[in-house]
Amino acid sequence: MIYGQGSENPDIIIITDYPSEEEKSNSKAFVGSTESLFRQLFAANNYSLNRTYRTTFCKEPAPGGLQQIIRKGKIAPNKPGDYKGYFDAQCAMLEKELEHFSPKVIICTGDLPLWYLGHELKCRKFRGSVIPSILRDKDNKVIPMLSMLPPRWIFADIKWKIISQLDISKAI
Repeated sequence: MIYGQGSENPDIIIITDYPSEEEKSNSKAFVGSTESLFRQLFAANNYSLNRTYRTTFCKEPAPGGLQQIIRKGKIAPNKPGDYKGYFDAQCAMLEKELEHFSPKVIICTGDLPLWYLGHELKCRKFRGSVIPSILRDKDNKVIPMLSMLPPRWIFADIKWKIISQLDISKAI
């Protein structure tokens, strides 16, 4: 099980698709290289990552290579087929985790949190977009959600790091 971490009263919550190998071995979201990357991205905007709460959509290991199937776009979470129970369980855990907070912004870094919170599926298509979230805060206002690229893409190409810094400035 992967546990989220960060501020108890965050203005920003960041949700990735699924944990990296470092995160799995530590049972915590945003450790190791993912944490280092996001510290750099937020520091470039003069904002401390410690002021955010960070978590993953998938908190338990995906069954039968599901992570690879999702990554390659061969299954859509809104049509999970044999994986419906897994997706339902992950949605319930994330919802329970987020009930505790009243963030001003949620940053979705990947297709799965974007699908769950904004009913959209392509984070690359919606990157940088502000999308209304299905979650509502105590005053029943819509929480804006920013779609951003997953860490694995940011690591793959330096241009995405610069673009991600701009996306984070929009969230701040």
